[in-house]
This record gives sequence, structure tokens and C-alpha cells, in this order.
Amino acid sequence: MSRLRGLPAIYGLDALDVSTVQQHQLGTVGYDALFRRYRYVQAGAVALVKGNLLQSPARSTDYTDMAVQAAAAVDAKSIEVTLGSTATTANQFTEGTLVISVTPGIGQNFTLAGHDVTAAAGTCTFNIDEQILTALTTSSKVTVTKNPYDGVIVSPTARTGITVGVAMTAIAIDGFGWIGVEGQFGVLSDATVAAVGEGLSPSTTTAGTVTKAVTLLERIGTAGILGVSAEVQPCFLNLP
Repeated sequence: MSRLRGLPAIYGLDALDVSTVQQHQLGTVGYDALFRRYRYVQAGAVALVKGNLLQSPARSTDYTDMAVQAAAAVDAKSIEVTLGSTATTANQFTEGTLVISVTPGIGQNFTLAGHDVTAAAGTCTFNIDEQILTALTTSSKVTVTKNPYDGVIVSPTARTGITVGVAMTAIAIDGFGWIGVEGQFGVLSDATVAAVGEGLSPSTTTAGTVTKAVTLLERIGTAGILGVSAEVQPCFLNLP
């Protein structure tokens, strides 16, 4: 369970390289010649625009605290779960995370290896990448989330996920490419600009932009210069 592994990393990447076919594992880390850090992503149902701040796919509470349908023994590599009111498409959560949210088995978390199409309220068998260490019963509950780099969207004004980076170039719907996550990058600003050295948060007034840091919102970086409304400005991002 969550055994430490070598992190996929690519050095000297072309941050503007995009494709319609997946070239790397989603979330792969890359570095350019300045050692700025990037993540490999797939765009969601809307094309990504250069300079826009980006968010993980919207999280749904329909996949939270789902009941385990049948006991799962130690060393098992699949878990049968009763879905809520929303169906799943085939492998919708592959490379995402499955967490055991209550006892027995609380705290175990796994990378999802795949699953079938399942109707709402149906039984879905989630295949996991490693063996169960603590047996599960029908009292156990499961929460699943997508890989945050699978289906990224323009950062909305109402938060539905976590900030993942900035688009380095246009990426078409369902296309693949790199986004900037750590280092100095150009990011679009909203009307509430930050002065140099001030913190930045995702904007709650203009989609795809940063704003002067807001209490209770995640702080994602620091302004590199005095911002200008509706312009792309140098910002130092510090994202996972």
C-alpha cells in the first residue's frame, strides 16, 4: 500500500509539446533547462488556454463513503463497492486514488488500476495496484477520486477541485501536454492585482486567473511584479 517508488521524471522537456495520444503517465514530473517543474496532464471537455490557471477535474461527493459490498481479505487486489446515485464509465478513476474512510481498514489508500462500466447504485469492482493489508468488511466505506491531472479544467470562480498549474500552451479537448507547477511562469491576473512579493490565490471573480491572496483560499504562489488586470504577469508558483 503506497509503497515508495521512483517518481517518473523527465529532464530537458519541451514544455510546449502537445499530442492527441498519451505519451507519459498522467502526473509525470518534468523539468526544463531552468529546473522549473511541470506536470503531464490530459485536458478535460474544454480546451486549455495559454496563461490560464488550471484546476483538477471537479470532485463529486457521489463517490464518497461508498459501502463495501463484500468482505475483502488481506492480500486481495480488488474491492467491490456499491455506487451512489452516479454511474461510472469504464476506467473513469484509473490512476486515481481509493481511500478506506472508516474502520475496519481505515486509512489504507491505493492507486486505482481499473474498473468496469457500472450503473448508478450498482456494484463496481475497483482493481487496486497493491494488496490490501487490513481486511475489509461490509462496515468499511470507500472514497474514490480521479487523478488530479486527468481531465484538468480552467480554474472556475467557484472552487470544485484543487489548483494544479498554469497552461503553457493551448491544449485541445482531451489532448495531452505539460503545465507549469513550480517556478516563475506567466499567469493571467484578475482585477484585484497583487503587488510584487504578495501571495496569490485562485480568483473567485474571473475564471482562469489569479488574484491577491484571499483568506480561506489556497495560496498558490507569489506575484513576481505588480499585477495588471486582465494581463499575463510573471508569478512564482509553488504547487505540488
